[in-house]
This record gives sequence, structure tokens and C-alpha cells, in this order.
Amino acid sequence: MTPHQPLARLLAGKLVGPAPEGCQRDFGRLHCRQPQAVVFPAGVADVQETVRYALAGGLAVVARGNGCSSNGQSLTDSLQLDTAALDRIELLGAATVRVESGVRWGTLHRWLHEHGLALPVVTSNEHATVGGTLSVGGFGPTSPFVGSVVDQVTALDVVTGDGALVHATADGPHRELFRYALCGLGQVAVIVRADLRVVPAEPAVLVRQLGGDDLATVAEQVWGDERLRICRTVFSTAAGRWKTEVGRAAGDAAAGSDETLVADYHQRLFEAEAGFSVGIARAQVAGGLLADVAEARRLWSDFFLPMEKADAFFAAVRDRFADPAVIPVVNGTFLRPGGRPRPPLSPLPDADRVRTFGFYCIVPPDRVDAYREHFDAAGALCHDLGGRVYLHGYHRVERDFYRAQFGGPTVDRWREVKRRHDPGTVLGPRLPI
Repeated sequence: MTPHQPLARLLAGKLVGPAPEGCQRDFGRLHCRQPQAVVFPAGVADVQETVRYALAGGLAVVARGNGCSSNGQSLTDSLQLDTAALDRIELLGAATVRVESGVRWGTLHRWLHEHGLALPVVTSNEHATVGGTLSVGGFGPTSPFVGSVVDQVTALDVVTGDGALVHATADGPHRELFRYALCGLGQVAVIVRADLRVVPAEPAVLVRQLGGDDLATVAEQVWGDERLRICRTVFSTAAGRWKTEVGRAAGDAAAGSDETLVADYHQRLFEAEAGFSVGIARAQVAGGLLADVAEARRLWSDFFLPMEKADAFFAAVRDRFADPAVIPVVNGTFLRPGGRPRPPLSPLPDADRVRTFGFYCIVPPDRVDAYREHFDAAGALCHDLGGRVYLHGYHRVERDFYRAQFGGPTVDRWREVKRRHDPGTVLGPRLPI
């Protein structure tokens, strides 16, 4: 019997303890933590009850969507909050959708499509949840033109560290809570609902390939073509070359000779993403690097650099991530923050033009420490060059890292916002901020 039966009696959902199999690891499989119990809330009221119970008992609460983080961000040895049943979706007029935090992006994409609508930005992982993504940022192939997922948020409903349910907006009385909940790693509040902008659906895209390794020039070409809606860059570690894929709405004009029609670009990306890491792990088994696919560890991280520093960064770290058996491709894109308000904990550096590098390494256990060193070196250089590391993935969980990432004043303010809204230090993984 779980020692947390008093909490179980308060819930409309359920509490399971000992924790079921699978709750101890996330996607990265770098860490293993055994929760005391897992709460499966039936609704927002259960989230509030769980936080109040944890506050009274000196416990912590860490929300887990689908465990898509890769550095233990959704793991805990205290109470884990599984948000899967927070899955309600409703339209608020023609331009906004209200979504609970456990909804997965693939589910939302298809639901909106049935209503003739679409998200301005869709991540490539259809299994990631709304709450998890908003806690780190969220980017997709349309981001070069419309920004990040968090840029599309107009309001949040969050549960703070005393169990209160708060409605927060960018210009309302809880504006600072809104700003630090977005990209905030669950430190100041548990996101339970979000209002997101939506647009008319145009799923069919005409795609083509652009050549050229001078990506700063390619980026300006991309932004100079007002028809384009999609852009992704991929570097082949085997070939040593960049390729850029761009796309425009199929209804704009007839297809050119170099264009290919894709009926639903985001669905295609979901399917490619689903097989990516498994395919690499299977190849490692075939090549004798792994005994079993389940042994694979996933060290993933993205680095966001000012455009003028990007080439220097990649030249310095490229040889660290050159083994095609571990990392066959480096993913990336271009971003143009423009005049959009940026959450203080956004991975976007303070720059007009930004270039990203995604190093997604599938690593045998005996090579994890070596690749941690590679990522630590890349992160330090990224900071030295004025960039930021995307905190959905691997990074050093140390005080000096966060101060190098965001600057001392921002971290101090983050700590103060947490102290105000989570005075019992109940929420999120324990971070040295």
C-alpha cells in the first residue's frame, strides 16, 4: 500500500504506488529516478490537491507529459504528476484553441485539421505534450517565419506552489508569472491549460531543395521569398554537406519542376521523427555497437547562435559530432525573432538573426561520458559566443550554467518569481537557481 493514501482519497483520478514501470526514465534514458507515487489527475482540481498535499508534507511535484525530455527534466524521487488525462480541447472562436497540458501535438494537429484550422508552429515530435513543450519553448519547420510555439500562447492557466489556480496573460495582473512559466522548466507553476493562436489550415505544401553551405546567404534568400512557409536545414555527417528544404502553400501557384507535393507536411515529419532514433539504434545493434536497442542512450541538445557567430561555432564543434553511426545528421534552421516579446527564459539569444544546430546522438552506454564532455564543451562555447542552449535536452544542471545561459539578473529574477509563487519549493525538478 502506498504511504500516500490520504492524497488518494482526495482525488477524482488515481494514485499509483509503487510507481509503474516506465515512470523512472525519460526519452534520454540517461537518468533513473523512482517516484514515491504517480498521480494520474482526472482534472485540474486533482492537480491542485496534489500540490497542496505536497506542500503540507514537504514533498516535490514534477509534471510529466510523455517523458520526451532527455536530461531527467520530468523525473523525480517524490510525486510525479502524469498529465495524460488532461486532454480537453475546445475552440474559442475562429482564432484561438484552448488546450489542456496533456494533449499531444499530433492529436491537436489532427483535431484542428478536422475543423479546418492549424497551429502556426508544430513541433516535429507528435508525442510531445503541450505542457512539456511550453515549459521549454517549442520550434518547428515554420519557426523561421512565425516564431516559436510559446510565441503563439495568449493565456495560461497554471497551478502555483500553494495549489491556487491562476489565469495569466502577457498583459494582465499575473504577467510576470506568465513570462516565467513559459520556458521555465516547471519551476514557478504547473501549466494545466493554454490558449493558442490558430490559423486556417493549408496542410498541402510544395517542397524543394536548396543547395549551398553558406547558410547565412541561404537564410536571406529564404526570407526574401514571401511565398515560403517551411524551412529546415540538415547536415550529413557522412557527406559533410548542408541541405536546405523549403516549402510553400500548394494553393499559391502551380508546382515548379523542382517542387514535390506533400499532402500534409507536418504528418510526414511526425512519421520521420518516430523512426529516427530507433533506426540509428538498430543500425548500431547490427554493427555490434549495441547488444540491444533498449541499451541506447539519447544525448540530444540544440544550440541557438547569433547568425554571425554560427559558422565559428560549428567549425569548432563539428569534429566532436562527426561519427555517422552515432549522429548521421545535424538538424537546424534559421530564426528571426523580430519584434516579438521574448520570454526571459527563452532559448533565443538577443540577436536579430539566429541559427540553430541540433545534435541528436544515439549513444552506446560506454560512450555516454565522452559525449557528455562533447556537449559540455559545445554548451560553454555557445555561451561564450552569445548563444543559448535549448533546455529540453542535455545540459549541465549547475548554477554557473544557468547564469551563463540567462545572465545573473534574469536568474535572480527567476528565483524571486519562484519564491513568490512556490515558497515551499514544491514544483519542478530541483534546480540550482
